[in-house]
Amino acid sequence: MARYEFEPHAFFLRRDEADAQVIGEVLEQLTRENGGRLKGKHLVEAARKRGHPLHRHFEWDDRIAAEAYRLDQANALIRSIRIIAEDEVSTAARAYHAINDDGTAYRSSTEIATSALLQLALHRAALRDLIAWENRYRSIATIYSMIKVAREQLEETIATMHGPPTAPEAPPSRRRRGTNLESRPTT
Repeated sequence: MARYEFEPHAFFLRRDEADAQVIGEVLEQLTRENGGRLKGKHLVEAARKRGHPLHRHFEWDDRIAAEAYRLDQANALIRSIRIIAEDEVSTAARAYHAINDDGTAYRSSTEIATSALLQLALHRAALRDLIAWENRYRSIATIYSMIKVAREQLEETIATMHGPPTAPEAPPSRRRRGTNLESRPTT
């Protein structure tokens, strides 16, 4: 039997009550039941039954779930906008970035470009993302080695900006204040 554990920064509803082994075994069973392909809808349908071991990790109150979904949609809209710089060659870049400075919020690229603190926060977010990618692709040596080089270069850049990088914290965009939906964005 395979052994399971959580990703270091895994966040979802009632994470503190979760057992990685139980969840891993449920996912393995659902994968077998669905011809080797696992989709989110398979898990939702299985967990819908009150007695299912993963039922408690989903929000079943449609009002709360609907509002969280609308927040996901709002964040997707914000992330979808690019700003076009009109210089010698028109180039497009993301117009807003999620920054954790006194809570997570989207900040404009223009504002980030003029603030050393926001640039440092963005670099630290990028480092957190690279570490997540590094962990995700650790078993594929060619990809892992490229990500590792990028991470090391980013750590050097952060060190020159503000001293040694602090250990990246859990992704703040996965927690919501005021509800028990840890898996939903805050903005």
